Amino acid sequence: MAERCLRPGALGRKNYYGIHSEWSGKLLAASMSILQTAARNDLNVEAYLKYYLDACASNNGPPPDLEQFLPWNIPDVIIREYGMRTGRKHHGPG
Repeated sequence: MAERCLRPGALGRKNYYGIHSEWSGKLLAASMSILQTAARNDLNVEAYLKYYLDACASNNGPPPDLEQFLPWNIPDVIIREYGMRTGRKHHGPG
């Protein structure tokens, strides 16, 4: 299972711009961690990312409180609005 979670990063590493720099490696690791956390909490990753990017756009930058974007803190009304729930059994703490 763990190897499967790492696969997207390994497959794309030659295509990601600047992969030979430390900052891009850290960005990839953080991004994959966030997106895998969403997936593990049964959220559609694309819908989850759209929700976050919509918040960035309306805030003219990253929102000040990132806690609200943790999968277990997203209100059900937002999950329904964005169609985030995948339908699998919920694994998160909340």
